[in-house]
Amino acid sequence: MKIVADTHVHIYPCYNIEHFSTIFERNLKSVGTGQTIRLGFMTERYDCSFFDDVKDGKMDLSMSCGDIKMGPDESSLIRDNGSGEKCILLPGRQVVAKERIEILALATTAKIPDGMLAIDTVTMILDNGGVPVVAWAPGKWFGARGEVVKNLLDSFDPTKLLIGDSSMRPTIWAEPFIMRDARKRGFRIIAGSDPLPFAGEEKIAGTYCSVFDAQFDIAYPLESARNVLWNANDIYTVGHRGGPIKTLLRMYKNAKAK
Repeated sequence: MKIVADTHVHIYPCYNIEHFSTIFERNLKSVGTGQTIRLGFMTERYDCSFFDDVKDGKMDLSMSCGDIKMGPDESSLIRDNGSGEKCILLPGRQVVAKERIEILALATTAKIPDGMLAIDTVTMILDNGGVPVVAWAPGKWFGARGEVVKNLLDSFDPTKLLIGDSSMRPTIWAEPFIMRDARKRGFRIIAGSDPLPFAGEEKIAGTYCSVFDAQFDIAYPLESARNVLWNANDIYTVGHRGGPIKTLLRMYKNAKAK
């Protein structure tokens, strides 16, 4: 089974949720034609709680997104358009380690705090059943922080850690050396859109993704999602990253929004 997944999805409070829901699924269909399972791995920051708010009834999607329902065992959000195709959002966190690199905790409801050492962050994610991903971000893999990333690759083998690419890496920016080296060493490279926290970025979600060859049991979405990340065969990237001008404009708008 081919599964298309955006592995770095943010849903910020400033987003139009109905717009996000519609365009996210449309983008996933566009970049991954033929797949009936489409996944969005949420990477919520410390100040975001979309998944918990829906789960706890603090956010009612019935009016704006009536076809989005809480999935089995309340571990996912599922959009079913009635055609047999399903779009599934899975909980997860984006964590900023003490060394100021980003580590994603995918497919977990655990609250991993910011500010811990990177190596302890990865360990805590694993201990809570999540999938840790060292996420590329502009300027954060150079110098001392680059050495932190290298140390993580030396401390954890490919069965314990993944590498995340992002649409924020401009098209003119070649694959970073650390990422190339990780690939050669057997680490899985997965792709995500990484939308930014200002209105209008909803349109970015689902534009840069990975396709996995794996089985997925809709009755056990969280367990199946972890299996996809760890064990899928034939992983490849689909979609597109931004050009240099577009990426600079996104970064400028993000700086103004802060």
